[in-house]
Amino acid sequence: MAMQYLGIDLSNSESTLLFSSGERERTLSLATAIFREQEKERWYVGTEACEKALAGPGSMTENLLAGSERGGSILVEGTEYRAIELLARFLKLAKRELLGEEKEEATYTVLVLPEYRLSFVRELRTLLPQYDFPADTLRIISREESFLHFLRGEPALLEAGEVGLYALEEKSFAFYAGRSKKEKNKDVLLAETQNMREAFTLKMLNNTQGENYADHLLAANAEKVLRNRHFASVILTGPGFNRMDWSPNFQRSVCKGQRKLYQDKTVFAQGGLLAGRAAVEKRELPRLVCKGRSPVRLSLLVKHEGQERELVLAERGAALLTAGGRFRFLPEDRKEVQLLLSDGARVIRSLPVALDVLPEREDKSCYIDVSFRFSDERRAEFTLVDAGFGEIFPPSGKESRQEVELWD
Repeated sequence: MAMQYLGIDLSNSESTLLFSSGERERTLSLATAIFREQEKERWYVGTEACEKALAGPGSMTENLLAGSERGGSILVEGTEYRAIELLARFLKLAKRELLGEEKEEATYTVLVLPEYRLSFVRELRTLLPQYDFPADTLRIISREESFLHFLRGEPALLEAGEVGLYALEEKSFAFYAGRSKKEKNKDVLLAETQNMREAFTLKMLNNTQGENYADHLLAANAEKVLRNRHFASVILTGPGFNRMDWSPNFQRSVCKGQRKLYQDKTVFAQGGLLAGRAAVEKRELPRLVCKGRSPVRLSLLVKHEGQERELVLAERGAALLTAGGRFRFLPEDRKEVQLLLSDGARVIRSLPVALDVLPEREDKSCYIDVSFRFSDERRAEFTLVDAGFGEIFPPSGKESRQEVELWD
């Protein structure tokens, strides 16, 4: 059976699912909320949840993503649930509502998050297989990465210059910038985000006075954000831009300097779907530098046959979730090694990693096993173990764990 693909753009207020099977595509947008009936533990999402909430007693739980990221619990009909479990249940039901009778076992899912916190991603990835999202057909990425996958599928946009994206949601207003460059003959796509102070509740758009205020607020933002940068095009997404008649001044500000303006309601879900295709088809991609991926190359400065060399731990653009590994090396004459951070062109920082498991004996007489992974978005975790030296010095079992803060 051919692989099917599902991109889920998850936000705190509204989530969008985009499903692709062969030539067919299906889209579903629904509130990120779940309803439980009062008498029995039956759960509903989407329009069915709203109908049940109007028809009879029960509890509607909203703000599922924010509650999950905080690690909190929620009381529903007298029972306490972990917020992240309710979020996982919501995703399972939303997927079922969209897919209907489709064969779910052949669906590759990419979940797109507005913010990327590694600890939360690890917890969610561990939990979701219990809710019909098999681990081997699941990826979780940031909206920045999803945006870059979307742009990869629209090469003409990037060829014209930098691409901007405004996402307007309930009490959330963010601007994304995507661009391409060459680094040592390697194609690189880079994204960055600004979360704007001008966020507001979308109910403001229900009357003329609120529309005028929001229009002038966003127009001033566009004048500030887009100034002095070569944005060839700007895309608008999110439920705040589901209709455009309230924002003439904002649109004029965006279109200054012959910028092209586009509206696309499913940018992040499309990017997730394209990321899934790329993963399944094992396509060679440009290097992606964005949230959820390392902004630098990490390497250890070691000696090999008397020559100083870099032992690469993670390339620039490596996925934080999967980057890492284990290796063995023989230190020479120092009690620490240097961890180098490179931005693609030069070393921008050097940090010490203490070799505090080395025994008190002559140099070059103890191998060290080193394990490395990202512990969060800013820190790397090293585990060092005394591996001995052949039959002469057996391993002592001495172990050291240390975290290195990579950047502020």
